[in-house]
Amino acid sequence: MARKAFVLIGSLLLFTAALAGCSNAGEDSDAPSLATESPLSSDSASAAACASESPGSEAQESCEAQGVPGVTEDADRCGTTTPSPIASGIIQGTFGTYCENAIASTYNTSLVPDGADTTITIDETDADTTLQMIVQGFTPNTEFSATLHQSLCGAEPSAAGPVYTHDQDSPQTLDLDFTTDNSGGSTASVTVAWLLPDDGIGRSLLLTAGTSTMSPGKENVDPAVACVSLER
Repeated sequence: MARKAFVLIGSLLLFTAALAGCSNAGEDSDAPSLATESPLSSDSASAAACASESPGSEAQESCEAQGVPGVTEDADRCGTTTPSPIASGIIQGTFGTYCENAIASTYNTSLVPDGADTTITIDETDADTTLQMIVQGFTPNTEFSATLHQSLCGAEPSAAGPVYTHDQDSPQTLDLDFTTDNSGGSTASVTVAWLLPDDGIGRSLLLTAGTSTMSPGKENVDPAVACVSLER
């Protein structure tokens, strides 16, 4: 009889322990859910706040420093970087979404992907100008044309303004056609028998797919795929 009572008590103790284990397991399964909800809510709130800031502003740079995804531009492109003046001879830029102070902007990422880059070298003599353009990371085996325009690059291709025209009596433009290789790179140059302007116009190269079809003094006819600002 005593033995039966002992077995019964032991069974009751095991049953009680099992119930306690199930209860704790339920509490533990809820804990991760509660722990992950708060950071997600915080990230969403931060992203919403940062998305309202102007690209390249101090507030948005602060957002990028905090690691808020998808709402800030590349600090190297949009922070304090500014295009070199033409007189310096070399302009370097990485393509991406337009932002203030960016040297290179892309309007068509299928042809000029974010992260593609360019180096432009300008050599002037007393009588002529040679412009060399090196690109990397473009769409492979594709024809492009770069044409000198009057204004700086902007959020839209139209911001570059009309094609720069030298000598209105005998209109001349600067057009550089090039074709990328299998890796999306190319090096090309063009020489014009005049000097680049230093009067605040002729400040950007607007890139289109295909060879140049632009007319002197006119805005671009073909859709532009990218832009490089040459000076501030």
